[in-house]
Amino acid sequence: MPQYTPSARVDGAHEEGIWSLSWTATDRVCTGGVDEHLGVFTAAGAREARLRAAHVGVVSVAAHPKDAVVATNAVDCTVRFWDVSADAGGDEGTPATEEGYKQLVSSIEAGAVEAWALAYSPDGRRVASGTQAGALNVWDVDTGNVAARMETQDQFVLSVAYSPGGDLVACGGVDGT
Repeated sequence: MPQYTPSARVDGAHEEGIWSLSWTATDRVCTGGVDEHLGVFTAAGAREARLRAAHVGVVSVAAHPKDAVVATNAVDCTVRFWDVSADAGGDEGTPATEEGYKQLVSSIEAGAVEAWALAYSPDGRRVASGTQAGALNVWDVDTGNVAARMETQDQFVLSVAYSPGGDLVACGGVDGT
């Protein structure tokens, strides 16, 4: 079994609790927190960006399996897609960060209670989201439309994950199901 040791610690990465994090294909750690921000860090712990990613807490962060794109979701149920590459430019319309700019690529207005936990499909073409009403939505990243919806239970879906082949999606709810 491998021996794991901490490679970096970032004190004060967020002003309040970190609800979710994801490691990108470009070796960055992205974090979402109660403080409404998306943090972007190198593997060594250096902060690259701190984006105002929502008007309410960022509850889920999911990294694209191949690109430097991260999906975030907040309590407002808006799924936002960010280019977190080191060279992501910005202009006056791009959300400001403390250390520079990152690019907001697109967003999906999921609707009240329609998105919570996020997971990218292995090919990066879809994002699954659990809902507060107990359903699972699968969103087409390019169009922003719901590609599939499955009723799973009567309780809040808190976690979602794709199988390695992308043909199955698992979810877990607040009731232990």
